[in-house]
Amino acid sequence: MKPAITLSLLFTLVATSAQAEEKPHALSGASEIGNQQLAAEIGADGAWLVQSQSRWDVLQKQLEKLNVKIDDQIGKIDFDKEDIACVFHYGDRADRFFFRKQGGDNTTRTLEIGLVWVAYKDSWPRSMGVWKLFAVPVAKSAATKLKITSFSSMSKQPIADKEEGDLEWEWTFSDNAGEAIGGLTATIEPRAANIKPGEDIQMKFTLKLADAAKSPIGTFAAKREAISVWDGKYSNGYRNHAFLVQMPDGAVKEMRPQEIKTWDKNAPHPVEIKVSTPYVLPNWVEGDELKSLKNLGLDTTAPGVYLITGIYEERGQPTADGKLAIWGGIVRSNTVKVEVK
Repeated sequence: MKPAITLSLLFTLVATSAQAEEKPHALSGASEIGNQQLAAEIGADGAWLVQSQSRWDVLQKQLEKLNVKIDDQIGKIDFDKEDIACVFHYGDRADRFFFRKQGGDNTTRTLEIGLVWVAYKDSWPRSMGVWKLFAVPVAKSAATKLKITSFSSMSKQPIADKEEGDLEWEWTFSDNAGEAIGGLTATIEPRAANIKPGEDIQMKFTLKLADAAKSPIGTFAAKREAISVWDGKYSNGYRNHAFLVQMPDGAVKEMRPQEIKTWDKNAPHPVEIKVSTPYVLPNWVEGDELKSLKNLGLDTTAPGVYLITGIYEERGQPTADGKLAIWGGIVRSNTVKVEVK
């Protein structure tokens, strides 16, 4: 029998019309899972802002595929009015997420999630090795700022709303910024915002170091000075990126390069990403940085608005301490609009 490792999943439901002083109703579930695999395939730490039922369904299926049993009692979400903010990290089994507060308006919504960590005695090492997820609905807005503050278990219990924790992590989701996963974020930029029917949509796809973690010794996520990814030509069978395209009729299509498992003369090698050195995903021809969606099979003969989101996906390589020597996870970029007319 394989050793049991517990994954704790906590879902908090907060009615968007609730008064600030009301406490959310918490739901929880647990599963035994090889959580290093989760960290390598989904990400070691980060956040998602789920804006549709279809995306929420996809995420739940991904977790189920990794043997995560979700107690799906979070309630029916009206995605026309609210999103689901999810935070996750690979850390100590005693770490506990909880809802702090929500505020803002339709322009910028703010959400604060707390993380209580256990202050062990000097002789007790932190029991690292559990991947945990926490989710809470948040009212829709043009931008959503998500903050994670940490509290030592020596703090007052329960933690008073007025007590200030240590700011560990902060990220704003907007039209200009997608997700921050494992210290990595991605942006896409179209060559042209307006094209004629049948013309190609070309995208520049850039990976950047996300300035989300605030502490070099953070409990939720440590601040990173650099991240290593596989190079864009040879990584994962030449298909580590994809595009989700919402067509003018509302249908959503995934455009992904064909998988090619034969290597030419080079093996994949790591590329280091720093704040000063983002990485533009290259094409096979040296110097060509524009991804052709037409070559991926996109037909733009129908006039209207095309909404496009980039996806970068890699399986990480964890070291003995659970950290990733090569970045791993799934990160979604900002969403851009291209109009065909």
